[in-house]
Amino acid sequence: MQEWYVHDRGATTGPFSTDKVKADIAAGKLTAEATFCVSGTTTFRKLVDLPELTPAPATPLPMVREGSCGACSCPIMRAMKKVIVLAAMTAVAYVLWKHFHHTGPIIKPL
Repeated sequence: MQEWYVHDRGATTGPFSTDKVKADIAAGKLTAEATFCVSGTTTFRKLVDLPELTPAPATPLPMVREGSCGACSCPIMRAMKKVIVLAAMTAVAYVLWKHFHHTGPIIKPL
């Protein structure tokens, strides 16, 4: 397994295993300006030039087919629409109740 030296933030550290370097990249511990050198060589290269260090792409989430967002029928969206309608109805009911049942000042004098 290869070992890597990392030059980042003005310091060179290492050697680190490939798995450790990948973990640090994935955790955001290294800046975009970091360069890497394989143990036994003298050339530091940027991450974009090193596919062996590039983290695996994230698994894409399943998406609703394009163009159906306005008429979404997923269960989460249906539930959210119900919550929004219920919140709006509650707000209207509260305003009407306050209007018709409130007879005194909101803050009572001591």
